Amino acid sequence: MPKQDDHTNIYRAWYMRLQEHAEGILKNYALSCPTLSISNKLNKTLGHWSKSKNEICLAETIFYEFPWDQVLHVFKHELAHMIADLAYQGSNETSHGPSFKKACSELGISSEASLRNPQKHSSLNNKINKLLALSKSSNQHEATNAAIKAQALMDKYNHNLHEHNFSFRSIGTAFKRCPMWHSQIINICSRYFYVKVLKNYSNREEKYFFEFYGELQNIATAEYIYNFLYSQGQSLWKEYKKAGQRREQFLLGLYEGFESSLKHNKHASQNSLIHLRNPALLDFFTSLNPRTRSISYKYKIDPALYKQGQQIGRKLKIPKSLSKKTAQKRLN
Repeated sequence: MPKQDDHTNIYRAWYMRLQEHAEGILKNYALSCPTLSISNKLNKTLGHWSKSKNEICLAETIFYEFPWDQVLHVFKHELAHMIADLAYQGSNETSHGPSFKKACSELGISSEASLRNPQKHSSLNNKINKLLALSKSSNQHEATNAAIKAQALMDKYNHNLHEHNFSFRSIGTAFKRCPMWHSQIINICSRYFYVKVLKNYSNREEKYFFEFYGELQNIATAEYIYNFLYSQGQSLWKEYKKAGQRREQFLLGLYEGFESSLKHNKHASQNSLIHLRNPALLDFFTSLNPRTRSISYKYKIDPALYKQGQQIGRKLKIPKSLSKKTAQKRLN
């Protein structure tokens, strides 16, 4: 799970979508959107509606372990409690009484307090974990090769027919102006690790931020690669920088060097963009983002500094595996 300081960044996209969803439903009942919160302390239920606080709280774990359609199922369950209490005056009834059942029927969900288990891919994640854990070898290219093998394993899975578990999450920090090197990290994750990317804008914060869309296990792997590349870039720049040099030039070369190992691998290169044409993923992405457009940028480079970054980028090593999370499976 994320550190406390990371919560605002990671929750940003979820809050925005949940608020949009709530407003679309509650306007039919002349109700305002409640306070929304995500908690890592809910351990007995997946969600909770508090009339006294006018708040719906969802368990953090469901966003990591369940696809988005099931997150919305949990959210609608709590909205039904809210509607029962405030629109139908069902406060004196039992928790799942007639008013609640009526609200559930109107929202198109079951009134039963259950949630189907998310599809698990433990063996797939275990194999990817082992590949990403290769860090102490004397072979300087082994970690990059491991990333290529992890990508190949994801190719094999994503080319097979299976039930999709699509979701999304915010990645990294937000920017007033997004640097080109950061976009390069994002593009690596999108091209080779089966996620589709959206550059979004928060009117409240007046900042840009990125979201990854895809299968749950693909988002986790791509987020891991993002965090590794971002932290390594900042660390290596501090180590190699000299007076008068520009960080952006060094980092552009660094990430191009890392990507070159993937580009030059025939298997990775052939399959790098296939997933972006996945109809199911495109449908999911478009359903949440009906109006999007593509933008390209040009930039100038300092050849010497760029080349130095490339040489270092080819030697990047990925240090540890993905973490595992366990979800509760009850609604209140």
